[in-house]
Amino acid sequence: MNVLLALSLFLLATSLRADGPETMEVFTDSRFPVTGLEDIRQRSGARVTIHDLGAPAGLEETLSGGLPNTEAEALQVVRQRFSASFGELRQRFLQAYQGHTQAMTYGIDRYPAVVFDGRAVLYGVTDLVDALARYHRWKEVQTP
Repeated sequence: MNVLLALSLFLLATSLRADGPETMEVFTDSRFPVTGLEDIRQRSGARVTIHDLGAPAGLEETLSGGLPNTEAEALQVVRQRFSASFGELRQRFLQAYQGHTQAMTYGIDRYPAVVFDGRAVLYGVTDLVDALARYHRWKEVQTP
């Protein structure tokens, strides 16, 4: 790699870090897979959090799987599951619903969505490299 190319890549990475967001929060589920995560972490230095909004359904499905047909027997099995691992289940529920709580805090009304520094939201994009490029273009227009 020649020196000019290396310097250009360094300047590009530095400018992305300086002008880019500190945090990116992605709200999605398994229907909308996220791409470009490692690229963004390396190039921008942004802390990226992925909120899987499908996690609660998956957790509920796991907990209700294999339950007996009668209500009384099912209730007994569920009680046993909760008493055997209450601390772990509590933590899993908190993590599963954290994305929904954060989405409500931001007023996110649909997904996929990417929130930059808790201030700007971009809907409908799951490619984080594309999302960051769009954020930069928007920011240029906002800055006089």
